[in-house]
Amino acid sequence: MTDHERFMRVALEEAALAAAEGNMGCGAVITQGGAVVSRAHNQATTLADVTAHAETQAVRRLSLDRRVVNPTFRADAGPLKGTTLYRPVTRLLPEHPIPGRPRKTSSYSRSFWFVGLGPSWVS
Repeated sequence: MTDHERFMRVALEEAALAAAEGNMGCGAVITQGGAVVSRAHNQATTLADVTAHAETQAVRRLSLDRRVVNPTFRADAGPLKGTTLYRPVTRLLPEHPIPGRPRKTSSYSRSFWFVGLGPSWVS
């Protein structure tokens, strides 16, 4: 298993947690130097916060854990420097599907995207 697959599996674990809580099943992982430094899942429904997407929750958690903010508002500075964000393209929907959306309770997709947030990222 490659590092990319390992990190995506962690993101899918987070997506399953989101779906189990009744949120849209999205998970995100932030890595640095081959290690997971932050992981989170969508909590928009449970927190009643439209900004509580998996990616933003992961960035918030990393910033809080490191007690650092990004004063320059640049992706290659602050707590995000040299990190990579992983988030599966496929979403896991909650057990009770959202009206108008198809139910999908299990998913593993080899299709994914990752975003380099600093100069260490190589595609």
